[in-house]
Amino acid sequence: MWCYYNLFMPVVRQTSRRVKRTTTGLLQIVRTQDRATTPLDRLLTAAPPLPRPTAEQLVALRDSTDPLALKRHIHRHLGELAQMADRDERSETITFR
Repeated sequence: MWCYYNLFMPVVRQTSRRVKRTTTGLLQIVRTQDRATTPLDRLLTAAPPLPRPTAEQLVALRDSTDPLALKRHIHRHLGELAQMADRDERSETITFR
């Protein structure tokens, strides 16, 4: 799952937050966010820069991975885990007659 979320899922990050007083006297929090981008793209543009071999390896991993196939793979395994948990839960229940 880390591969899917870090390489393909864009995230919006809050860049600032300030309090603004409205004309009615209420306080309003105004938040600003940056553009949505993947954690990998943030890492590639971060300071200090990522070592070149590591950056190339991560970009190659992203380029060689099919996000749709990866998502299907994750959901298939999550379904299997849910079935296993359901079986375990049923086997531990006590029935009274």
